[in-house]
Amino acid sequence: MKKIYSYIKSNYEYFLSIIISILAIISIFAFNKIYPFGNMIIFNNDMSAQYPYFLGYIRNIFLGNASPFYNFAMNLGSNAYGLISYYLTSPFNFILLLFKEANISEGILVLIIIKLSLCSLTMSVFLKNH
Repeated sequence: MKKIYSYIKSNYEYFLSIIISILAIISIFAFNKIYPFGNMIIFNNDMSAQYPYFLGYIRNIFLGNASPFYNFAMNLGSNAYGLISYYLTSPFNFILLLFKEANISEGILVLIIIKLSLCSLTMSVFLKNH
């Protein structure tokens, strides 16, 4: 336990950057009444038209319910290589396995929070070392 406390104390900037970014994102959502704090949603343009379906598709691939090679729902049937390689190759997409297909929008919000928090962590590492 002392090792963990010592590690956190010596690297508090990194933990602080993650916590501040999570609190900032949540407060922005709350201030603007974005779901789950209100009726507004964060999905605009491509986010509402494409990403929930694409991420639902990759979730079905992970669960064995869809083929990674061919997708019959896309353009009357097409290969899925372009879709997977361009949109869906983030390792963070495995987090979507924790959500039911009906709750994919909540999973996307969690992905956004995690990705932005790791962006702030990366920037704090860069600033500390340069």
